[in-house]
This record gives sequence, C-alpha cells and structure tokens, in this order.
Amino acid sequence: FRDSAAASGPFGAGRDIASSAQGGVMFLPDTAAPAATINLQRLGHATQAVDAEKLVHAVRLLAVALESSFALVKQEGKTHQLRPVSIGMSGIAGLLMGNMLAYDSDAGRATAALAVALASGAAYEASADIAASLGAFAGYTAMEKTYLQNLKDRMSAVAGTAHLQKGLSRRPAELKAALCPDATLVDAVKSLWGRAYVAGKEKGFRHAHLTALDTSAELQALLGAQARDIAPSPALVRFEGHFADGLDAEIYGKKLNPAVPRALVKMKFNAQQIDDISFYAVGHGTLFDAPAINHQTLKARGFHQAALDALEGALSTAQHIRYVFNKWTLGAEFCEHMLGFSDEDLSSGTFDMLAALGFSEDDIDAANLYCCGAMTLEGAPHLHPSLLAVFDCLTPSGFGVRRVSPEAQIGMQAAVEPFLSGSACHTVELGHYASIDDVQKLVLRGWELGVKRLRLYRDNCSLLHPAAMPAPQEDEKEDEVEQEAANTTALPRMKVVS
Repeated sequence: FRDSAAASGPFGAGRDIASSAQGGVMFLPDTAAPAATINLQRLGHATQAVDAEKLVHAVRLLAVALESSFALVKQEGKTHQLRPVSIGMSGIAGLLMGNMLAYDSDAGRATAALAVALASGAAYEASADIAASLGAFAGYTAMEKTYLQNLKDRMSAVAGTAHLQKGLSRRPAELKAALCPDATLVDAVKSLWGRAYVAGKEKGFRHAHLTALDTSAELQALLGAQARDIAPSPALVRFEGHFADGLDAEIYGKKLNPAVPRALVKMKFNAQQIDDISFYAVGHGTLFDAPAINHQTLKARGFHQAALDALEGALSTAQHIRYVFNKWTLGAEFCEHMLGFSDEDLSSGTFDMLAALGFSEDDIDAANLYCCGAMTLEGAPHLHPSLLAVFDCLTPSGFGVRRVSPEAQIGMQAAVEPFLSGSACHTVELGHYASIDDVQKLVLRGWELGVKRLRLYRDNCSLLHPAAMPAPQEDEKEDEVEQEAANTTALPRMKVVS
C-alpha cells in the first residue's frame, strides 16, 4: 500500500469522490491503494496494435490480486471503505514505436488512448464481477448516480462524443478512434465498456478507484519497460548493466531499443537492411575492420596485441572511441614507454590520444561511427526521413537533433486521461533553453486540453537529474547569453506546476 498521490485532488471537506474536468474520478490524498502496473510493450501483436485478449486477462488477474491484498494489510478510514486500487500501464511509447506509430501523431494518440481505455474498461468489469460476490464498496449506494455518470462520460469519450458532456468548462481532447490502425481494438473497447456499465449498474462496483498511471522507477526496471507510463522513449540505444552507488556500477553492454527492429520489420525492411540500420545506430563494437583507425593502423603506431585486446574489451560499452584511448584502459606503462606520452599529458583533461597519434577528426569520426554507432537513426541507410518520426525520443540521441516536443507530451497525457479513474503522473521534459514564456504557454495548453495535473521539468535546472548536456551555441549573440543566464536564475528548480 502506498499513498495515492497520482489520484489526488482538493475537493473540499466531506467529499471522498468527485468528477474531474473530463468526467474522471479523483481522490483526496489521504487514501492509500495497492498498485500494479502492466508493461504494454510486451503485449504487442504481429497483426494487431495490442493483444487485447491478453491485456484484458492480465487486468482481471491484477484486480483480483489487489482486492485480496486488502485482507493482508489492515486499512481503516476511507481506504477501508472505498477500497481503491491503482492498476497502471507502462511502456506505451514502446508499444507505439513497435507498431510504427509516431508518438506525436493522431494515430499514435488514438492507439494509446484505446489501449488505456481497454485496460480501464477491463478493470471496471472485473470490479463489478467481484462486487457480485462480495458486495460493492461502502457508500456506493449514495454515490451510485455520480459513479455511473462517470462511466457514461468515459463511454462518450470512447465514442468520440465527449464534447457533448454537460458541466465541462473546457472541451476534452477528441479521441479519433478511426485513425487507429487496429479496427479490432476499437471494437473491443466499445464492447468492453458496454459490458462493464451493464454489469456495474446491476451489481455495483467493489472499488471506488481503479486506474492511474504512476510507475515507480524500481517497478519500471523490474518490468523491463523502456519508457515510463506515457513518457516517450528516453533513447533509441540503452546501456545495460549493474548500476550502484560509488564505484560499484558496472556497464556490460548496450542494445538497440527492442521496439526498433519490430517497427523495421513492419516497415517491410529485409534482414540485411535491418542489420545495416542497427549497426548504424549501435555500431559493431570493434575497431578490427574500422575505417582509418583499425588494428593495422594502430599496430603501425606501436600497439601490440595485448593493448589491442584491452581496447576491444572496453569498446563494447563505449559511447565514443576516444573514451577508451587512455592510460586506465591501456596502462600507464604502455602509454609512456611504447607510445612515448608523458605522465603530464596522460593526466591532462584535454589530452586527445587519437589526435596525438596523428589521426584526423575525419578519421576519428569515421572509425567511431563504425565502432560505437551514431546512437540515433537520423541519417541511417535505407531509412527515409519521412519515417524518422516513429523513432523520436524524449531527448536528442547521439548525433541527432530530433526529439518529442513538450506539446506532444501534453497531448498524449490529454488523450489517455479521460479513461483513467486517476491521472497520468507524467513529468513533461523541457529543453535546457526553455524560457518562462514557453512554460506559460505549456501551462495554458494543458489547461485548454483539460489535463488533470501538469508537471514540468526543465533539463539541467537540477544538478541531480540532468537528461542531456546542452550543446554549446557558438553563434549565440551576447544578449541571448544574458537572457539564458536570467532564465537560469529565475527557474532554479522547475519541477512541479499543478
């Protein structure tokens, strides 16, 4: 059990349950709920956007498991009376990418919303079935009319008629279900919500609150989800290993996001083309046959086999080949006696061993692309630029410049929240150079779309959580630099706006 912060909202004294701006049910923060999360990325299907049958079955299992947890942990007050549970979904970005759907697209938002709606509908149907045997939650009779109206509002959102709901100060984001490439998913959602409403009207519901998106980092790692909840994929290439405090961290490999090859297969690329694209992104992990800088050219400069083996052992996890050409990888004795570098040079933070060995920047770039990859798909062979939107991530990857905009992240949140009891606990990532005016526009956009809560984080405003180092702007004018300094001072820790 943990505090249901993702489903909190101030509704005044004596009110345990209320409607949000989009008809969703939200709770006071002094309730707790057992929580579980499903990794949607693992529920992809060869011919469908998502395996609807498996998703519904998983949700029903979780509903029963979370209901049984109330017998294991004694709860009092509103938690005991309302019996809230929190079933969430993670890995939505990976699900979309694997189905070759761009995160920032109407089709992507429609598919994500329908997947969430399917899980939410399954949770309501399961709750009604449990209530048939164990009874509805305490106080359900008093709020039955409001509860059923909330379900009707969500059903109208599924049908695309949410704008006809009464009492809304803003028009909710429109679900364009027809744009979802999986017609079976649309039919499954409509049928499931119809059954859930009928079952609940006859039997009541066992839980006052059922769904919210708030996956902890630990649970995300356990599930193997590439992206948390509705967040875009953080990067196309991920580093794997054991990460711990201090010097105990160990990285043992890097891999391409598994959603990438699934998308490439659906794009009808053959095996050789997929290999070419994959090697472009992650590299070959070796300098053996690399252009310009390889085993032969290194041997000509004094590298013996033991030194080459030491290099090869470090290249599989390197982000750039420059990072392995140092005295720690090769040994100080080898660097000093065989290569002729002084200890002062080797200890300098600006020393570039490859340049000192006589390799040009073009040589280094070509060898690095072959060995470590571009860490992005921008410029990849066979891949037309019109397809790159499918692979956009939270921040620019490697040599790339593309990223999912903050507006797109808010749009995705607005698309899925009408089908949740709670909210999507998502933090919108802003670039380092976002200004106060940009933040104000995003807050207004979130209000216009009726999101239940909005959290903003500007990259590098906290030294503890940098997402990416800002690239130096060589052509910045002096007044722009001064403006950036003023923004940094004004926004030292922009994390929550609600």
